[in-house]
Amino acid sequence: LDGTSGVFSVGNCSISTPSSSNFGTYNPFYIPDLKARTGLDAEVRDYVMKFEQSKEFLKKLENLLEYLIPYYQKEGKTQMVIGIGCTGGQHRSVTMVEELTKVLKRNGHNALSSHRELKRH
Repeated sequence: LDGTSGVFSVGNCSISTPSSSNFGTYNPFYIPDLKARTGLDAEVRDYVMKFEQSKEFLKKLENLLEYLIPYYQKEGKTQMVIGIGCTGGQHRSVTMVEELTKVLKRNGHNALSSHRELKRH
C-alpha cells in the first residue's frame, strides 16, 4: 500500500468455548514470571513465539496480507487496518501485532503498531 497499514491489539475477545489459549499457545497471564509483563517484553515475545502454532499463525497472516494488499492497491486504497485480539490484550495479541508489523516492514510496507489495552493499564 502507498499509505500506512495500522496493526493494533485489543483485549476482551472471546470465542464460543472457554479457552485459556489463543493462536495455540498458553496464556502468559497464568505464568507468574510473565503475568505483569506485556508482549513488548522479550520474555513474553519469546514465550509466545516458541510455539509452532504461533509461527504458523504469523506466516498465514503474512500470506493472506501479501495476497490482499495488491487488490487493495488496485482499488485505490492506501490504508489497511488490522486488528488482533486476545483475552486481555496484554500478551499474545501485543506480541503478534509487533511481529506482524516487523513482517510488513520487512516486506516493504509502511506499518505502525498500536495497543489499545496497554494504554488502559
